[in-house]
Amino acid sequence: MSDVKDLHDLPLDQLLEQYLLVLDQYTSRRELLNRTLSSGHINLALANITSARHLRYGPADYDERMKADRNLDIVSDGSSTVSFRLIYPSTSQATGTLEAQNVNGPTKPNPIPPRWVGILVEPPMKRAHASFVQGVDQAVSLAEVQLRLSDLEGNIDRSRRQQSRGTE
Repeated sequence: MSDVKDLHDLPLDQLLEQYLLVLDQYTSRRELLNRTLSSGHINLALANITSARHLRYGPADYDERMKADRNLDIVSDGSSTVSFRLIYPSTSQATGTLEAQNVNGPTKPNPIPPRWVGILVEPPMKRAHASFVQGVDQAVSLAEVQLRLSDLEGNIDRSRRQQSRGTE
């Protein structure tokens, strides 16, 4: 994220140019997220149709094993700076409590959600799980770009007001 003080000093043309570049990033990431989540839903529907054991995959069949693979930590310092961080919770074998591990942590959540339905998981179910996991990561990156876009909008408005005051 660029420094807010630097953005205040830029002329309006440069702010608008940056805004268009960030808007292009936002649009492309939004389209990628839409394709990823759409792929996940299609694969989930395909897994429901082609299930050899006539299992139905969906929220109605979740049980106590359902835990988040990833948690989002949103940190704000009180000003306009906000940051996002993915945290992978894992179950401690000794205590049975949840411990938060940073995104750089070496362990992954266990057990893997598609394995809840058996050892031989259908390929569409595996692809659906992979798509949804990828979608969460993409949503975080999209939120960061959206914050940059919002900051630039505020700076453009400020710059326009200053220019209008200068011409009066």
